[in-house]
Amino acid sequence: MHARLKRWIRACFCGISTKYLQNYLNWFKVIETNLKFKRDVQKSMMELAMIGENIFFTTEI
Repeated sequence: MHARLKRWIRACFCGISTKYLQNYLNWFKVIETNLKFKRDVQKSMMELAMIGENIFFTTEI
């Protein structure tokens, strides 16, 4: 997590101010949470699609 935070700060900003450090951390947390949510949703949708295909093939025969 620490390495990803450092990489994100270095990629997005020329430098950071300690005055706004909490804002940077909050922003990073939102991005991380959003990405995790998207990965979880994609995985769930893929699993549902695979289940749907199995049901489709078994009811077709």
